[in-house]
Amino acid sequence: MVRNRSIPTVYPGAMEWCGNGVDENCDGTADEVCLDHCGNITSDTTWQSGWIHMVTCDIYVQGGNAPELTVADGAVVRFAPGVNLYVGYSNYGSLRVE
Repeated sequence: MVRNRSIPTVYPGAMEWCGNGVDENCDGTADEVCLDHCGNITSDTTWQSGWIHMVTCDIYVQGGNAPELTVADGAVVRFAPGVNLYVGYSNYGSLRVE
């Protein structure tokens, strides 16, 4: 695919954006590396590298067993407008970024 000058974010090798149905990196598949996240994280969780992790609503990392959210080295995390990540908001929780 040739770079589309009318859409400057679409070109071979561009970063893929989640949920918009556009093939930004011109590999023939739109949104192929996207995972949506929303709600509560109540057990240990890892967001792996090689994916775009799109936070689509507020995330709360908390619970009686003190869950930990780990963001692996190389993971890309994006937030929808007005969305937040709360760690230990009203109970125990932790965040580890590698």
